[in-house]
Amino acid sequence: MGKDRLDFPEVITRLDELDDKAELMRLNEILLRACANEPSKRYADAGEFHADLLRLENGLAPARRGRWPLWAGLCVILLFASFVGARLLWHPKTRAASR
Repeated sequence: MGKDRLDFPEVITRLDELDDKAELMRLNEILLRACANEPSKRYADAGEFHADLLRLENGLAPARRGRWPLWAGLCVILLFASFVGARLLWHPKTRAASR
């Protein structure tokens, strides 16, 4: 007969002593994303999930999902606005015309 349904394996409490701690932490990151409560934080499809597992198998970290494109866009807009503002304030023709 099999194991009792409430017979769980012991949880490892000393991760620092394990040789493959980094790999286990990366696997944990993948599993947490796959099981996230909010659907928007989960993998969009099995292909994304598989890609992260392959990255882990090859010794790489899982792909990061972040707001990098949003931040990059905001930085570009801010730099452009700063450039235009500086050009209007310090350009000699603009100053002469405003007097």
